[in-house]
Amino acid sequence: MTAQECDRFIYNNDTLYIVGIDGEGLFDPQDHGIKVVPISTACWRGYYCVYGILNNFLYLQEAYLGLDKENERGIQKGNGIKLFGTTPHRYKYIDGEIVKIDISTNFNESKKINSAWDFRCDNLNQLIEFTGGILIGSNSMGRINSFPYNYSKVYELVFDAGRVVETSDRSQKMADFRHMLASNQLEFNTAEKYSQIENWLNQCFSWNYKRFI
Repeated sequence: MTAQECDRFIYNNDTLYIVGIDGEGLFDPQDHGIKVVPISTACWRGYYCVYGILNNFLYLQEAYLGLDKENERGIQKGNGIKLFGTTPHRYKYIDGEIVKIDISTNFNESKKINSAWDFRCDNLNQLIEFTGGILIGSNSMGRINSFPYNYSKVYELVFDAGRVVETSDRSQKMADFRHMLASNQLEFNTAEKYSQIENWLNQCFSWNYKRFI
């Protein structure tokens, strides 16, 4: 199965991947009346986001949406959907920079210049009243979108109604876990051993992250 697109998180001026979530209140386009379609085989849910922290609160900064033909035509005509007052737009990468593409006049022309298939909403700066924990990671030692312990840098961020209440560097805990895996101290071959591993991991964090192992 193709690895799925991860949400991103801007933390300490760096872009990390969200690799674990336990809680409620993150952005979902359906909550805002927006129907999305798969962007690609790497994004079946039809959207991914970029979050960040501003003044000690969680904010949605960007959203990338897969939109159907009806929504595409609405945007082309200038009367399409809006997300927090922002009209989604086509974009492309030029020398590593994201460049907006105006499709209001001719949608077919945008296809000729190899624009991305999804739509981007940027500069949203929307407060997200999430309560729970988020794991973010960087420097993947495997493929992107893998388990948290496959990242050399892992941080746990805990929120209450969007406000940051705890930040912890869990990188050493993940290094310890990788060492135990490499030295065969941990095995997944029985339900009992799986439960022991799960309990050990849960003791590393403030929240219980589902699908961690």
